[in-house]
Amino acid sequence: MSNQNDNYTIGWICAIEPESKDKYGLTPLSRAAQNGNEAVVKLLLDKGADLELKDKYGRTPLLWAVAKGHKAVVKLLLDESPR
Repeated sequence: MSNQNDNYTIGWICAIEPESKDKYGLTPLSRAAQNGNEAVVKLLLDKGADLELKDKYGRTPLLWAVAKGHKAVVKLLLDESPR
């Protein structure tokens, strides 16, 4: 059952627009970084998600990952950063 759920989740992620925002201005990449979901962060980055988009409070996906202590996600985002 878990594999089926994983496949569903991956399919759903591939279908979403990486630059879409929720009512708080959070993109899918920000949500994934906030939750420490390295696999989803990687999928979204591969799909071209913008690392620099900020939510309505000025936070980027990297800031969320740092604030929540998700070291692997921080490293992944820094490795992908154009700076």
